Amino acid sequence: NLPDNTDALSVGGFVKLDLSAGVFGLAYTTDSGNDYSVSSLATNNIDITSSPDGDKLYVSSEGGYISEFTLSTAGDLSTATNTHNYSHGVVNPKGVAFNADGTVMYLSVWNTGNIRTFTLSTAWDLSTIGSQTSATSVSGYSAGLQSFTWSHDGLYMFASDNSGNMIRYTVQTAWTPYDGTKQTVNPSDVGIIGGFDFNDDGTKLVTGGWSPANTIYEHSLSTPYDLTTLSYDGSYTITDSDVQGIAISNDNSRLWVMGQNTDKIYQYNTLSTPVVDNTKLLGLNGATISVGTTTAS
Repeated sequence: NLPDNTDALSVGGFVKLDLSAGVFGLAYTTDSGNDYSVSSLATNNIDITSSPDGDKLYVSSEGGYISEFTLSTAGDLSTATNTHNYSHGVVNPKGVAFNADGTVMYLSVWNTGNIRTFTLSTAWDLSTIGSQTSATSVSGYSAGLQSFTWSHDGLYMFASDNSGNMIRYTVQTAWTPYDGTKQTVNPSDVGIIGGFDFNDDGTKLVTGGWSPANTIYEHSLSTPYDLTTLSYDGSYTITDSDVQGIAISNDNSRLWVMGQNTDKIYQYNTLSTPVVDNTKLLGLNGATISVGTTTAS
């Protein structure tokens, strides 16, 4: 057995086994069996996002709350506890997102197209959130603004709407909402996009909604974050019939779905089994095998 997180193995100084990380995709997705009910905190929970390290999850509800959950084991929903609930007073909230360092929270408003901005004095800690600092109106959506997120560099913000549109806005300053140049697509392979998220490098997009029900969809982007380069990969059947939020962990190993019908967070594993390449093993008898910094004969 190899140690965890082993990327390469050298045998006898002349053979290298490339233990590449697993590949992200719904084709490899399995239900972790972990779910977390948030119905006791609020009903009609409508979006989800995570901190980059997988230690925190955040859920938006129609009741005007953002709930913070701390995972004592990063990425493991079974270790989640509710650590704070913030009442923001915004009517008709929907999507929730953060900037890269967790010091700014964004909240989209479905009926007005506003993106509301809040600051946190301690990163990722909702107990330190201040009052709303700005509200930016965006255009180009139809029949209600749905989920909302950013590219990982903050140069693009993305929203979906009730008509199945995905909209990309090019901003003037990173992480500052702006109704800039728009790029709009309506993928024919999916229905209403209630929730969505990108993988770590913007080459995969996962979407879900309530029509069709019980399904999430995967698209590849041949140019990262460029919606015009979307191509359909496939779908995966899930438990809840009304997907309102999706979050993908930064290491691509976890996908969390916020189901409004059950008011539960569902966790899915999304990486393939690591592949071993370059495995022409010759003359191993008595060879020295090096794994990382540990050598064993």
